[in-house]
Amino acid sequence: MPAASAVSTMPVPFGTWTSRSSIVTLTSSGTQLLPYAAQVGQLLSEARRAVADEGQPSGPLVIGSLETTAALRLPETLANFTAQYSAVDVTLRTGTTQSLIKMS
Repeated sequence: MPAASAVSTMPVPFGTWTSRSSIVTLTSSGTQLLPYAAQVGQLLSEARRAVADEGQPSGPLVIGSLETTAALRLPETLANFTAQYSAVDVTLRTGTTQSLIKMS
């Protein structure tokens, strides 16, 4: 459903439009809707990036690992990965199994 259709189905007006100047003055309901509209815009951008086939991975990647595994087995693998895929923003979080489960 396009955004204009979604807004038009709402039971209250969100703003007044001045046709000559293309200026919208938000009502109190419009002001309340504004943060949600920003979230929708962000989600649409993320969705576009998610389905775009750019040929290379990009964006955030969060990896959870036990501390010993992170110290002994991941350094070389992560170094190779980040060298090959520089557009991926890798975050490594360490902790106990229980704490890693709670992070997700």
